[in-house]
Amino acid sequence: MGGFFVKESAFGNPQTAIPFSHRVVACGTHTCTAEATQTITVVGVLSTDLAFAQFKTSVGSRYVKTTLPTTDTLTVRCSGDPTVAGLLNYVVLRAC
Repeated sequence: MGGFFVKESAFGNPQTAIPFSHRVVACGTHTCTAEATQTITVVGVLSTDLAFAQFKTSVGSRYVKTTLPTTDTLTVRCSGDPTVAGLLNYVVLRAC
């Protein structure tokens, strides 16, 4: 499995190539339902992946408590009902 390598710094100085440990396998925005637990279908996600989520829109004092990737699904547990107007951004990473 390949990954990306850093070959040069932003200043043009040669650097040692450093392999990344993970690659992005999925990312997107989910429109929330009126429930504290959001279930997002993401084809290709595995239970061994790493998942991150954050609110894109203001939903009062609500926040993301946990993310749980399972086969083809990302479950995001929030501190409360984020309302149907809430938007969640998510990123799923997989080890290279």
